Amino acid sequence: MAVALYGSHPYSGIMTKAARLDMRLDAADDLLIRRAAEVSGTSVSAFVLTSARDRASHVLADRSIFTLTSEQADELDRRLRAEPRAKRRLSELAREPERFE
Repeated sequence: MAVALYGSHPYSGIMTKAARLDMRLDAADDLLIRRAAEVSGTSVSAFVLTSARDRASHVLADRSIFTLTSEQADELDRRLRAEPRAKRRLSELAREPERFE
């Protein structure tokens, strides 16, 4: 089964096929996906793409969105607003000559 992914063409602004995703699956999975696509009133490609996109967004959200208690949020805010501490080694490093000039 092949799934076409779509992206923006850099010259026209029109959505065009930008990549292709091929996969191998057994007959039972193929039948399950085809039946689900049919019941959903969509093509197999659209069904698989939508499902994969939803799952990918969910997986990546766990790595980019996090929940804090009000106490944790207050502590994060306090630390972000605090004056930066001087780092002696960082100051020394900044004074060293560039190695690749």
